[in-house]
Amino acid sequence: MPTISSRTGIAAMKDVLLALIVRETKTRFGLKKLGLAWIFLEPLMHAIPVYMLRYYRSNNLEETYILLLTGLIPILFLNSAISKAAEAISANINLFSFGVVKPFDVILSRVVLEFILFTASILFFSLIYYFIFGRVVEVASYLFLLF
Repeated sequence: MPTISSRTGIAAMKDVLLALIVRETKTRFGLKKLGLAWIFLEPLMHAIPVYMLRYYRSNNLEETYILLLTGLIPILFLNSAISKAAEAISANINLFSFGVVKPFDVILSRVVLEFILFTASILFFSLIYYFIFGRVVEVASYLFLLF
């Protein structure tokens, strides 16, 4: 007969968060390659008009790229995280019938997933910066100024 192990509240919350993040990732991206590419295309679509306006005014590509990397992408992250968190409870209301899933878990899982996607996006655009300018941008020092 299998034994039932009692988990602490933190261990149960960690398991619930991991399961919700996996569920949210599968729901958002599924098996579609375009869904995964969207995390890089969305900032790019916002960045092109800003880049064009800023580059033609200042004619400084590196400064414009740093502005996009440290200004536009974090704002897109915050906008996306807040809007996804606001929709989280209504989208996952059926999960609350299980005793382990709480509204805070659902909101936190969406924000954590958005942060993971934001980090992947920052790393991707930092690699592009490296290949264009031949040096590593110190994103952490610029992001420190934001917070």
